[in-house]
Amino acid sequence: MIALVVTITLALIGYVAAYLNGLRLAQRGERLARINRQLSDLYGPLFALTEANSRAFEAFAEHHLRPDGPRGSSTSTCPSCRSRARNSPTTRAGDSPR
Repeated sequence: MIALVVTITLALIGYVAAYLNGLRLAQRGERLARINRQLSDLYGPLFALTEANSRAFEAFAEHHLRPDGPRGSSTSTCPSCRSRARNSPTTRAGDSPR
């Protein structure tokens, strides 16, 4: 009789432990899914803005900045624009962004 009570008690404890572990894993999965949604909502538009700004600057640099810099020219551009134009790789149509 005692063996039967011990067996039933251990089975019940095992069932409760498995249920609580499954509940904890489900809550963790929901929390992870929420964080992933938040990250995609932030970085998706942020990537698009960064890419659009990069392409707009490259188009600006092609039309308005001299390849050798503003030496000997009366037109000047901001120093940060010149340094970005010299250090930034250009993306042509069909190339993938880096």
